[in-house]
Amino acid sequence: MNLVSAHYADAAARLKDRYASVRFEDVHGPLLPYLPVPGAWVADIGAGAGRDAEALAERGYRVAAVEPSAAMRRHAGLMDARKGVRWFDDRLPDLANLRETGILFKFILCSAVLMHVAPEDLERAFQSLADLTAPGGHLAVSLRSPRGDDRPGVYSEHSPPSILAAAEGAGLRLVEQGTSRDALSREDIAWRWSVFARRQPGEVFEN
Repeated sequence: MNLVSAHYADAAARLKDRYASVRFEDVHGPLLPYLPVPGAWVADIGAGAGRDAEALAERGYRVAAVEPSAAMRRHAGLMDARKGVRWFDDRLPDLANLRETGILFKFILCSAVLMHVAPEDLERAFQSLADLTAPGGHLAVSLRSPRGDDRPGVYSEHSPPSILAAAEGAGLRLVEQGTSRDALSREDIAWRWSVFARRQPGEVFEN
């Protein structure tokens, strides 16, 4: 078990209740305009206990929920086989199990995950995400900077230029970006979010 998995195994019960205390719409409001037509395949990378995956399923999407922490998946209640959500034991930077499905997603949510990816793996992570995004689809990512009291080895710092460079290197175009206050009212945390588009056949991105 690596440090990130150990961190979430130790905190799974507490984090489940914390995440469930806020609504999908309150956390991801700026991303709602990029959701595709209901019925499309979407993916939640780092799905945790399933709050966002369930909210997307309730909106009418077919959802692939990716969560590497067995403890978090247990708290998601996988034995209930929730309608519209298909769970995967998988992780960045490769997402090998999700790739094997052959599904391309019209929308991918990667929320509070990239800060757990090591800097040397960031480009590979974005390439995996880009490869899973359908042409014309969108990838939405959010992350925060490490804090002084974070568990050592669990969080990495990725500057805005490094995120943009990794995305562009994977063939993604920045559509919108911004910052959001923490939905859990933690004053020392601010979230940076970005939405990227994957080019459609024949489309050329201008520099």
